[in-house]
Amino acid sequence: MTRWWRGISLRAKVTGVTVAVLAIGLIATGIGSVVFLRTALIANLDTNLRQIVLTDVATGLFDITVADGEATFTAKDDAVRTEYFVAIYAPDGEFVISGGGSGPEPDYPDSFTLSSTIIRGQEPFDLSNDEAGIHYHGAVATITISRTRDFYTQMVVQPLTSVDRVVSTYLGISSVLAVVAIFAGALLTRWLVTLTFRGLGQVEATAMEIAGGDLSQRLT
Repeated sequence: MTRWWRGISLRAKVTGVTVAVLAIGLIATGIGSVVFLRTALIANLDTNLRQIVLTDVATGLFDITVADGEATFTAKDDAVRTEYFVAIYAPDGEFVISGGGSGPEPDYPDSFTLSSTIIRGQEPFDLSNDEAGIHYHGAVATITISRTRDFYTQMVVQPLTSVDRVVSTYLGISSVLAVVAIFAGALLTRWLVTLTFRGLGQVEATAMEIAGGDLSQRLT
């Protein structure tokens, strides 16, 4: 009885250790994959952002009128629907207008000077909407308006919600697969350990009988 219970306990320990190692490996792999996936998705979003900010997206969202060399921006009623937000800053850095996108707008900087635009180039930077809890990446470039001599700053902003949605979906799928893999691994390990200990139990029983004087016993 004691030997039987000791065998059960040992099998349980071996199975537990194997499953724990498998679970740690799957968790580490999952975390690494999520970090790599999110980094790759953000890098792709930033590449698109750099390309978009160099194009004239303001004219698709705003009506621009020029009087006495000064441009005035008003939102179009039939503005093109975009996935990104656009903000315009005057030559002196004053915020002029914003539009585009869907959902809550980011918290735009109160001012963005031309010198800041030139220094940043098209390098993406972080923005957020603290009230909605949404994070964005933005990029800036200078634009010129016909019949004016001034440069304006065009800021294009894309939310990271699409990235977070893909990562959440991947995380959910990988978690389900990890649980299935751990459960299957536990069953397989239990079966293999039981099979191994069954053979060892037969060896032990035969050895005990030979030690007891029954020399007719043989190991298969």
